[in-house]
Amino acid sequence: KSDTDWDGVNDYDEIQLKLDPLKSDSKGDGIKDKEREVTYNLNREDLGISLEITGKGNIASTTIDTFKNTTFNQMDGLLDTVYNFYTAGKIDNAKVTIPYNLDEIKKSGLNEDKLTLYYFNETTKELEAVPTTVDKEKRTLTVTLHHFSKYVVGDRDVVLTTTSSQIMMVIDNSVSMYTHEQLTTLGYTSITGADGNDSTFKRLSLTNNLIDMFTGSYYFGISEFAGNYKNLKSFTDNNEDAKKAVNAIKNDLSAVGNGTNIVSALNKGIGEFQKDKNSHYLLLLTDGKDTSGSLSSSKNSIIETAKSKNIKVCVIGLGSTVDSADLSTIAKETGCDYYNANDASALDEIYSIIGADINYNLVDIDNDGSVDGTVIADSGFIVTRDGFSFPNYGTNLASNGHCYGMATIAELYYTKKLPMNMGSKTVKNETSYTYNLNNTYFETFANLYDYKLKTNALKFTFGFDVFQEEQPSDYMTLKNNTLVYSQKYKKEITNSDMYDIFIEESSLDEKMQIEKWGVKYKDYESILLNEDKMQSSGGIENSDKQLLNAIYTAFIRQKSVKHYSSSSNFVLFMRNVVGTETTKKMNSTAFIELLRERLDNGDVPVISSNYSNGGHAINAISLIQDNEDSNHYYIGVYDNNYPKEKRYVDVECNKNSCVTKANDYYPNSNQPIRITPSLEYDLEYFKD
Repeated sequence: KSDTDWDGVNDYDEIQLKLDPLKSDSKGDGIKDKEREVTYNLNREDLGISLEITGKGNIASTTIDTFKNTTFNQMDGLLDTVYNFYTAGKIDNAKVTIPYNLDEIKKSGLNEDKLTLYYFNETTKELEAVPTTVDKEKRTLTVTLHHFSKYVVGDRDVVLTTTSSQIMMVIDNSVSMYTHEQLTTLGYTSITGADGNDSTFKRLSLTNNLIDMFTGSYYFGISEFAGNYKNLKSFTDNNEDAKKAVNAIKNDLSAVGNGTNIVSALNKGIGEFQKDKNSHYLLLLTDGKDTSGSLSSSKNSIIETAKSKNIKVCVIGLGSTVDSADLSTIAKETGCDYYNANDASALDEIYSIIGADINYNLVDIDNDGSVDGTVIADSGFIVTRDGFSFPNYGTNLASNGHCYGMATIAELYYTKKLPMNMGSKTVKNETSYTYNLNNTYFETFANLYDYKLKTNALKFTFGFDVFQEEQPSDYMTLKNNTLVYSQKYKKEITNSDMYDIFIEESSLDEKMQIEKWGVKYKDYESILLNEDKMQSSGGIENSDKQLLNAIYTAFIRQKSVKHYSSSSNFVLFMRNVVGTETTKKMNSTAFIELLRERLDNGDVPVISSNYSNGGHAINAISLIQDNEDSNHYYIGVYDNNYPKEKRYVDVECNKNSCVTKANDYYPNSNQPIRITPSLEYDLEYFKD
């Protein structure tokens, strides 16, 4: 039991507070422990922060976290470090001492005598000054807090406690967004070359979702463009009016003109802003190359004009024909980023990232319109750009899948550290084949997701849908109470010389058999990709073979790798004793800091846990801290079982450990997460 005496104070806190976890009135003075006012001291020596809290209940479950926030860094008079104080108890008051770095203060142009701690209201986006004592000798700030939340340090003579943000959405509505059928229906029968890059208008629905996510003093403007530019709504704080303007873009081709004039769209969009104290953002989405022919020659002028008005230009490039180099330069030089989406399916993830960048790192992870947490680390990895386009797979060498190999290759490829060729490796009786990715798609580290398997016979392993095909209705047939491959596909499978064929007893009941195949049967024919046969097969494309060999090379590494564990509980201790896994224990703070450091450095470390039966390895790509409970984290992950889909692993932490918490994606709770110590350690394996 977490609370043996059922008094509302958990056993962990009672021990820390020197109370009796077996008595609801520990001191026998008639005061229930949950109503008893106590004092607790917490020192984060690694941060130099000390805290003395007086309150009731689970105040020993108090945490102190810090993280960087780029939004604050872009505001006058503020430092970018956010101090997040949290307690599971009820606070009366807390005396907090925070160190400051004088060099950082001077570099940021702040006055040491005017340093002040500010409470950040996440709903109104306003800053509230807290009376602050500056000790210039010890270089510390001391405050008394009466509630815990997020706080930042600033210069009280410079900081604007109330600010507004203006966001101009400039959305490409050229004909390439539509299909031929849509254009014909709209009466544009003479237009050719339509690609249907966003025929479902996801760019519009996601823009409206983004508008709904912002709370506080935000003003939205809406424009569309193609060959011409058209402003549909000047800046308004009425979200419904802004969303109506977004919806008006659908099927409105009045801005068609000729082509996609990005230079005009940027210049006129920038012209919608005034030079004032507001925060300014221009969000441009386009799927084409600039048809004015002057983007390269105009980009420096665009950058200078945007900077003069303090405008950050954020750009989403949809598809593969965008002027990514010039648009990326404009975005980065004005203080934002360029995001590439291979197709409209990638827009969900990108809009979420942009929303967090603009909205103080606040993010809605379940798309219910309300903020769930704060992004405290993000690698920049986008599943539909940087992950594999095909799912995890089984073969004769690893019938349950190659998840560890796929996750490792995804990490090293994203960080551009993957060796292009590798000799055979042997790890505990498992031996890999050599691989050589030179002279293949992969040698330039082009987007991993854009690589599509080329060997047609691999559709029998990876699925017909991976090859943009529907599974044929005559794929299997009934023969003597056994479900077998029809002659046509059996011949393809056999001729590829890459498969083993088995007869297995069906595990499906009769109802499920009929639902899936339309017939009842006792046994069925099954196939398994044979990686040994694959080496000499004349039917496999070289780039596919080299990639699969590289994945297996990385896969067998897990048999010797050493991990750090997020848990130091008895279950993990027993796992070490019986030899089911080898780990080095670490506490919760160390695990979160290690994960955060690797993500901040652009790494996507392989993490593993018992998310389902057996075990599973995936890539951590972001870290989000829950806004209501700072001991609850969401790890954004790329799960190779589910290409195209960003998922989240929930973890709950106390001072000693972090363990999984069941969610809609992963059903198991109380599992430790394992992570290797560094990218450099991961690379050691690949040294000959």
